[in-house]
Amino acid sequence: MSNSGRHSGDDAMAEMAAALGPEAARTVARLLGGTTVRPPRQITPDHYLVQKLGAELAGELVRWLNGDRFYVPMQWERRRRCLDLLEAKQMTITQIALELGLTERAVYKIKAGAAPKPLPPRDDRQMDLFA
Repeated sequence: MSNSGRHSGDDAMAEMAAALGPEAARTVARLLGGTTVRPPRQITPDHYLVQKLGAELAGELVRWLNGDRFYVPMQWERRRRCLDLLEAKQMTITQIALELGLTERAVYKIKAGAAPKPLPPRDDRQMDLFA
């Protein structure tokens, strides 16, 4: 797959999960999140990917990337956990921030991004700009 076809955020996680499996994708995100993987042509036992992921998962990742670079999303795991905690409604925003090592502002942003904001009601007194 060419580098232009790669995604970011949740799309990148979905793409990686489809190729490697959900559990492997979560492992890669947890261990390499926030970095760009530049796969070698030939992976060796001393390569950082093997050291971090183990030989089998590193090999799968290198085969899947097929020479393309891939940015591994960093906050995916924490964002998912944050959404779960918000949905449970058992912790305050402050408690969630402390639990996950996020700022309160980050929790509010995740919460705001979780559900689309409704459009304001149409004001019939306002003229249509493009009419």
